Amino acid sequence: MDVTNEPTPDATSGKPSQPSDAPRAERNKTASRRWIEESVGEGDLVAQMIHFEGTHTGDFQGLPPTHRRVTFSGLELNRFVDGRVAEHWVQLDSLALLKQLGLVVVPGPRLLPRILAHQLTKLRKRR
Repeated sequence: MDVTNEPTPDATSGKPSQPSDAPRAERNKTASRRWIEESVGEGDLVAQMIHFEGTHTGDFQGLPPTHRRVTFSGLELNRFVDGRVAEHWVQLDSLALLKQLGLVVVPGPRLLPRILAHQLTKLRKRR
């Protein structure tokens, strides 16, 4: 996913902003803070809802660019020790992303019984 050309809302005005002359690291940190919302924490854990929007303009896991707009959300959980992230977990709505990219195939009425029969056969063999 290449979302670097997507305007992101300015934290103070809510209006889209464009890349500035600030050093790249500072721009990256500022952009990162914009897609993380609703931080809550207790003890050494901090949870954050995250939201991504963009246009698929670069290779993504072997898929050439589709130029489709995508939007998906997730949850990030960080455990801190001495002010630093010691553990990091992320759960993204990958199914929503894959559907938007046209990569999800849902079994039709002819295929579904075969899949279920195969799974039942595997379960019976385990006994």
